[in-house]
Amino acid sequence: PCQSLMDTTVASVHGKKYTLEEKIGEGRSSVVFRAYNVQDTIKDHPFAIKVFRKPKSSQVRHEISQLIWINNSNVVDFIDHSYEGGYIVMEFVPQSLYDLVKKNEVTQQVMTDYILQIPYLLALLWEKRIAHCDLKTSNLGYANRTIKALDFGLAIPLRQTVFRHVDKVPPYNAPEFRLGGLVT
Repeated sequence: PCQSLMDTTVASVHGKKYTLEEKIGEGRSSVVFRAYNVQDTIKDHPFAIKVFRKPKSSQVRHEISQLIWINNSNVVDFIDHSYEGGYIVMEFVPQSLYDLVKKNEVTQQVMTDYILQIPYLLALLWEKRIAHCDLKTSNLGYANRTIKALDFGLAIPLRQTVFRHVDKVPPYNAPEFRLGGLVT
């Protein structure tokens, strides 16, 4: 795994240095840390840095290729990346719908925000011709009353939507995949 970066506290992307703080998420292919710009002494503007376990893998390029073209309030902001280092710098989203449910903090306002914004998110993904393939409560962030699609690691362009098995994550395959069809 990308121990060289995970064992240090500083990441450098295109001349900017980030201090890695606590681990905020982890999956099979990556670990996500809350981070701050080294020069930010007040620490009032955190970032999320997703570190891939296999740097220089096609997975890094794949996720960046899905995120780089989307600039919308309902998708996590892509800030920077390092192909060589195997990591992506993104907007920090403080909590997900999963976190809110787990902490029993889902209010009527939170549910209303999700119910009203999910169709816009799905329409955006359709417009950008992207199948996310992993939308679930832990991949729907919530910040300032705005939902944010997170984790585009399994996303694929709609033109490539043919039946495929996503290795080691069968519970998260889209229903269309399970039925042997196209993602629509």
